[in-house]
Amino acid sequence: MVLASELPIPDECIDLILAYLVDERHALHALVCSSQKLLERTAPILYRSPFHLIEHERRWSKEEKERRSTALLALLLTSATAISTSSPSSSSSTLVCTTPPPIVSHRFRPPRLPTLDYLRFFTLQYHVDLWRPLVNLRATVSADNNYVVDNSKSMLDLVNEVAAALIQYRPEDIRVIGQPIARAPAVLVPNLQQLRNLVRLELCEIPYSFMIEPILEFIRVHDATHHTLKEIKIKGNEDLGRHLQSTHTQLVRIVQAMRTPQVVDARHWREAILVIDQIPVDCLRTLLLGMADMPPSYISVSDYLALCPVLEAIRMPVRDERLFAWATKTRTTTEATTTTRSDNYFGVDMMDRHIAGGSIARSRSLPPPVGSAIPSDSRYLSSVSNSLSPPLFAPSLWTAAGTGAAASASTTLLSSPWQSKPQQYQNHPYHQQYNYQGYSEYQDVNGPSEGQARLKSIELCGEDRCLIPALRDALDAFRDSLEHLKAQSLALMMTTVPVLNFMTLTWSWPMTRLTVLDLEGEVASAFDLSALRHCPELTTLRLSLPPYMYSSSEDEALFVEMAARMSQICLATRLLDLELQGKWPVSDTVLAMMAAQMRRLTRLWIVSCLGYTIEGVEIVGSGLERLESLAINKWLGVHPPMRARLNAVKARNPRLDLVEE
Repeated sequence: MVLASELPIPDECIDLILAYLVDERHALHALVCSSQKLLERTAPILYRSPFHLIEHERRWSKEEKERRSTALLALLLTSATAISTSSPSSSSSTLVCTTPPPIVSHRFRPPRLPTLDYLRFFTLQYHVDLWRPLVNLRATVSADNNYVVDNSKSMLDLVNEVAAALIQYRPEDIRVIGQPIARAPAVLVPNLQQLRNLVRLELCEIPYSFMIEPILEFIRVHDATHHTLKEIKIKGNEDLGRHLQSTHTQLVRIVQAMRTPQVVDARHWREAILVIDQIPVDCLRTLLLGMADMPPSYISVSDYLALCPVLEAIRMPVRDERLFAWATKTRTTTEATTTTRSDNYFGVDMMDRHIAGGSIARSRSLPPPVGSAIPSDSRYLSSVSNSLSPPLFAPSLWTAAGTGAAASASTTLLSSPWQSKPQQYQNHPYHQQYNYQGYSEYQDVNGPSEGQARLKSIELCGEDRCLIPALRDALDAFRDSLEHLKAQSLALMMTTVPVLNFMTLTWSWPMTRLTVLDLEGEVASAFDLSALRHCPELTTLRLSLPPYMYSSSEDEALFVEMAARMSQICLATRLLDLELQGKWPVSDTVLAMMAAQMRRLTRLWIVSCLGYTIEGVEIVGSGLERLESLAINKWLGVHPPMRARLNAVKARNPRLDLVEE
């Protein structure tokens, strides 16, 4: 086997390959262990936010995560110490010195220094609870460990120094910082000039009586100096909404201190729903709110959303069924106007005006073909210009930047918040060669319009009477841009009649960009599975029924009706991840259809579903070659013969992770 370090592959090609594996942590770990060259190219991806990876690993217990976090912190501190002592003349680090920094004291020299400067890659420093890892390091006294933490310092001082050291090491590379609001000014203000690439600020552990002015001043000065701070996350206390002293009027000032906030993450700030109308809207692209409380009746959330010109992602509760009525109205108006403009352009009236010009031939009523001569008759251009309808929207500018990334460009946005003038003709060879007004207007009328709505991700919760109509409007208005849709019903537990009897969630138009559909509660039972035929790019489908659904004898007829429609789930032939929770009627026949038609499945979750047997599991296990995870009812393997058959399924596919719950 040829080592990757000996392959004649440019680093740019390796980076392109790694770009496809950014979310594949296990694959990246395998590449790290394969060669020195791949280690150097892969480590920056894994270590840009390593604590974040540990925290979001589902299969590790709390104790295992704590152990790994302790080892990771030791590696980062050892890396800083090793680099500091090995290159005292380097000027790239603020911790460079001839002796180890005061954070750690070496009692035993490491048998092997770190290969890379891992701390340099730690650029997405989301909030990390350093207390427990440092307590564990302080207790490290055995000779098998590289070092122990200096015991002469108090824990509070040690935590503060470590937090400051992680930031001060390479502040010019850091893009995300998460700190408790009381400590944030102390570690941020001294590095304000060096934090020139800081994009996201996360503030947590907010007490009720806190001084907000220092962090406000940091945000204002940083914004005026570097113009990079675009994202803010505020995490309040769990009982913030139940305290007698309201804090929302103070915390909203943090958001308002930013000149161009593009991402506002308030999922853990309960009172944010009370000040939603005070969050700046001009550059807002992502708005994430908690689901615990409904918007107050005196705030029109629909009117607020209509004022957000570049909003792409939203997470919030719903109490108004007409939440997106303004968006559907905009779409209807736009389609009618576009049709009128098209009719005017190609209709008799325009042709008559061209003929009345006296010197314009009928053949010139349309742009000439590519490669032909351009009419130079000024009267022709004048007639075309005068006959065309005025521009539908006036241009304005907005700043485009992704989540966790700094603003990099300005893009033209039209005055209607959810309409964008098609730009595809800008790269058309005809336009590049001739570039005159007639062709631009021709393309504007006839060319495909990219994303007449801009919302890409929607997550809503609420009562079905409001939730389902809002989802219908969203699916209609944002059909050209919606990629992720998640909804959760907040129905009363005593409800026994499914919402399916009186309200259905469906659509009849193509959802060409929808890749993730997640429905939980009664809205899942109200979903018409036949709508899956209109989702050609759907890769993740999660449908979770409430626990009381189909639990009584009165639901037998509904269960039979659902079983008759269950095979329609196979219309989603490009699914990678399918999760069905609750008493879905998944028979062996349905599983056989999945094995035959859903060949791309890598994960299948059918826990608590009814109707399938061990035969269906065997069909799925042997028929789906890409299947890596299969979750089934645990009672299937109770008896020894059944257990043997399940073991045979796993033996045929060594990669398959068979989960029994």
